[in-house]
Amino acid sequence: MRFDILHPLAADYARALPPNARSCVLRIQSAPDAAGPSRVALLAGDIEAAQESQLLALGAPLRADLLLVPHHGSKTSSSAAFLDAVQPQEAWVQSGYRNRYGHPAGDVLQRLRERHILVRDSPHCGAMAWQSQGLQ
Repeated sequence: MRFDILHPLAADYARALPPNARSCVLRIQSAPDAAGPSRVALLAGDIEAAQESQLLALGAPLRADLLLVPHHGSKTSSSAAFLDAVQPQEAWVQSGYRNRYGHPAGDVLQRLRERHILVRDSPHCGAMAWQSQGLQ
């Protein structure tokens, strides 16, 4: 397995930023094996559109099979450009049942559906598990 921390950058700690802007973005990639090619999961933490744009501008390796949707599916995240760069087959939303923020936002769900990305969310399916050999 390979683990890459894509965000935050060292320079982000020198700036006055809100906590979400310093959220960890972790890319996990399995090694290819006899069962097939490598698999990639992108855990996007609580980043928002500005951090998504920063990752895109830096040319970060965002392509992933599975995306943990940024910021619980908040309307401030999951921009069209970010989703187009990640190109996940499946997107997971961690949010509380009937949460006060209304996560995931309808606009985010629409962008995911437009790209034919399978969406799973914790209030409707409970716990989710991913294995490098495939999604479960």
